[in-house]
Amino acid sequence: MRRLPTLAASITTFALVAGSAQAGESVCDTMISQADLPYVIGTPGRYCFAGNLNYAATTTQAILIWADNVTLDLRGYQLEGRGAGSATYTPGVSVVERGHVTIRNGTIRGFHYGVIFNDGPRNLNNTIEDLQILDSAYTALYVGWGSSHVIRRVRVDNTGGSTWSDAGYGSTAGYGGRGIDLKATNTVITDCVVTRTLSGTAAGWKRSSGIRTHAAGLIVNTQVVGDGTADSTCFNLGPGTIYKDNVASACATPYVGGTPVGTTNHP
Repeated sequence: MRRLPTLAASITTFALVAGSAQAGESVCDTMISQADLPYVIGTPGRYCFAGNLNYAATTTQAILIWADNVTLDLRGYQLEGRGAGSATYTPGVSVVERGHVTIRNGTIRGFHYGVIFNDGPRNLNNTIEDLQILDSAYTALYVGWGSSHVIRRVRVDNTGGSTWSDAGYGSTAGYGGRGIDLKATNTVITDCVVTRTLSGTAAGWKRSSGIRTHAAGLIVNTQVVGDGTADSTCFNLGPGTIYKDNVASACATPYVGGTPVGTTNHP
């Protein structure tokens, strides 16, 4: 079970404009500003970024969601974490086994995990949409054990290169990067783009995965471009994962595992 330290379609589909109103954008109950970080969301509601936020700590997440029925709307703004460097163990947004959580509409950049949904049976019915998750040191988007999530219109780029090392917590120094890493069942990934997931140097852990799944689910109309090395996999899919209308390129292994639908996947 994965736990972290806690506080108590195509590229053209992405239109993230700071402060802009998009269809379905939240009416905000609470605004989050720079002075509020690190921030704990402990009650249901609609939380929004007031502007671009910067968080350079190397441990403890920038934003922790500790309640069900939460919408976190970045409103086109950016959560920046690159100041912590490649040795960071900080997630941008961490959700601690909660359900009916939506994270949407902005950019999360430079964290160990861009977004992480921790393992657990209450990790249910969450939505991740209209995000860019960039320059993550280890994994851009991790969704742990649970069920019935939707991941749509997410762009991931330049994932990997972590130098964080602590054997007691499973060091990721030298591990291959993971763009989208999904352990939950019955989850749909659609209209996503994953590029430049970097291979690693650690013996036995070099292989990168653009998208990795562990259980039943569906991947549709998604593009993955690897880093072109011998240790790169575009789609690394578990039993029960069905995939259709996807494109893989610049990976030594375009697809492994899963069940394709027809002949609509390339190559």
